[in-house]
Amino acid sequence: MIDNLFVSGSKESSNNILRAWNMDLDENVSEEEWSEACSLVKTQSVNTHSTPLQYKWLSRQYITPVKLHHFNPNIPDTCFKCSQQKGSLFHCMWSCPQVARFWRGVLNVIGRIIGKVMPTDPKLCILNIYPDNFVITKDKKSFVLIFFSTPKSFFTFQIAKLHFGSSLYPSQ
Repeated sequence: MIDNLFVSGSKESSNNILRAWNMDLDENVSEEEWSEACSLVKTQSVNTHSTPLQYKWLSRQYITPVKLHHFNPNIPDTCFKCSQQKGSLFHCMWSCPQVARFWRGVLNVIGRIIGKVMPTDPKLCILNIYPDNFVITKDKKSFVLIFFSTPKSFFTFQIAKLHFGSSLYPSQ
């Protein structure tokens, strides 16, 4: 259901999200790349729990320290991990030094498995958009996309853990 809402959502809303990614990435994601990224979310994983998480990544729905601070000025707007920079979405997902180390580790593991050095590229890791000069087989692309869903899920649960304490689920 959520995938139908996202894919069939208003063009204006989708364009606003794309503009925000373009600003964060400091480069242009073409409409063709954006359309492909939106379509891939539906097929990236057979795990029904993972698909909504992927949509939330793509559609920028995660609550960041900056957003929390906007709603409650008593909450600091600094990154949960490094406590040095503003906790914007892009910083928390990519540019924080601690998160960057995490992504380098993920890319290193994937690279060893597929036998090719993976580019350190936020468009690839966050939006599933491959750089033009990076060529791998269709099977390896599928593997990489499926593999990316795991660290994204882990990352998402870490954010939830920071928001809601050490337990994500109520004790029974």
